[in-house]
Amino acid sequence: MEVRDIQLDQLVPSRNLRTESGDIGELVESIREHGLLQPIRVRPIGGGLYQIIAGNRRFLSHRVLGRNTISAVVVEETDEAAAVQGIVENLQRENLTPLELAQGIRELATGFKLTAEQIGQAVSKSPAQVRTWIRISRLPTDILEKIESGEGRQQIVSGLTPRHIQPFVSDLPSDEEISRNPEAAALYDDRVTNIRHLQ
Repeated sequence: MEVRDIQLDQLVPSRNLRTESGDIGELVESIREHGLLQPIRVRPIGGGLYQIIAGNRRFLSHRVLGRNTISAVVVEETDEAAAVQGIVENLQRENLTPLELAQGIRELATGFKLTAEQIGQAVSKSPAQVRTWIRISRLPTDILEKIESGEGRQQIVSGLTPRHIQPFVSDLPSDEEISRNPEAAALYDDRVTNIRHLQ
């Protein structure tokens, strides 16, 4: 593992990094005052370029500050390992919406075939929590967009949180079950209707 200063114009984002970087104002001020406390993580992709695996917001903050280089840990990673690390880093953010959390966990479970135990270990959640989120991720996007996180003491929750809908997804059938079993498809539709009624 090697740490080096890399020119910002040599860095490209991973396809799995969130397109929305959120408010980076606090991070910019922290880096301005204290410097970069943790190097970003990148991998070489040829042509003198490096792909960001973890640390996109730190990279963006350096651009805002007008810096030319950033300290980076350079590693050799496969496409799959880099993608998984990028998703895991995003899932460890504190301000994720339920939609982002559900999509990230589902991608790890279905796209990369990770078990609930592996995902739980990576994102510091219990396997039971991960299984619940995998079930929640099967809900239609319009429902997920309206679910509130319920996290944070200052937040006033005025809508449904994952805790509210957990009873409705505890027996939610998988995509495979829905595709081959009309009863499972009917159960899914019933659960979605109930959640929409609550919303």
